[in-house]
Amino acid sequence: MTVYAQRPVTVDDTVVVSAKHAWPLYETCSAFVCQSGRAFRPIERVAFYADREVKLDVPAVLHRRDNVEWSSEEAARLGASSDRFDRKIAKVIETSDATWPDGRYQVFLLTGPGHPDHRQLRAELPHLGTGRGSAFVQRQRYVSLHSLENAVTTADL
Repeated sequence: MTVYAQRPVTVDDTVVVSAKHAWPLYETCSAFVCQSGRAFRPIERVAFYADREVKLDVPAVLHRRDNVEWSSEEAARLGASSDRFDRKIAKVIETSDATWPDGRYQVFLLTGPGHPDHRQLRAELPHLGTGRGSAFVQRQRYVSLHSLENAVTTADL
């Protein structure tokens, strides 16, 4: 780990998202849902910032789909598909609550604990900043998995 911590080149391969509502959904069904058309740089992973900390889990992105219709009819149609990603998105729609009313959304299907590509930090990364406008993430922020794995607080990022 000492050599790994000193690695000179890191790529911002992870997006940290503000996750007040997204974190509970991820814990339930290993997915991240946001508004349709939201722009993201090329990423490999998603990290969640909620409760003034970056959460332990840093899942890999398995599949991303934009402009998904969010309705019980679409969930039924996708649930009957032979495509495994369609069926997984159907479960996400069925699992979601009133936070995501009918409409169109972007869905990231993510790894969960136990998946070979899933990573977990040693500890949550607390955000110690205080005051108005001091949140670590308002919308999204890009970091490297390497920096997440070696940070002690968000100040190290």
